[in-house]
Order: sequence, then C-alpha cells, then structure tokens
Amino acid sequence: NGSRFFDGESFQYQQQGETLTVTAKDGRGTVLDFDPGHHLKADLSEADFEQFQQLETALEQNSPQQHQEQHLDKDISAEV
Repeated sequence: NGSRFFDGESFQYQQQGETLTVTAKDGRGTVLDFDPGHHLKADLSEADFEQFQQLETALEQNSPQQHQEQHLDKDISAEV
C-alpha cells in the first residue's frame, strides 16, 4: 500500500504516499506532520534536523531503486 515505517532510537517515522509523520520518543509526541497541499505541522529543534539528515542519508543508501529485492538491509536505528 506504499506505507513505510521506521523505528529509530529517537523517533518513529511513518510515510504513506506523500504524507510523512514523525513522532519523538522523548514524550513530545508528533514533531512533524506533513501532507503536501493540505497541512504542515512542525515542532522541531536544531538537533532534530541534524538527526533527520542522518536518516535521509541512510534512506538514500537503502532506496528501493538500489535494493529492489531487499528491504532495508541496514539497521538505521543506531544512526538516528
């Protein structure tokens, strides 16, 4: 159904289509809720952005185009 879910040390990331929801595990709840063309809710710190950059790098390295038959062969939870 096009859903992706990643559970890191600090955040849970859920993507369904173009909608992205990020929930902090430190008790802050949803820190990013983005649905293109509909809404954007963000409560992010500078440290959050740095961790997102690490996640983006990990996701690019494990993109479906590069690993069509493998699903995230690398554990990204240690990186975020």
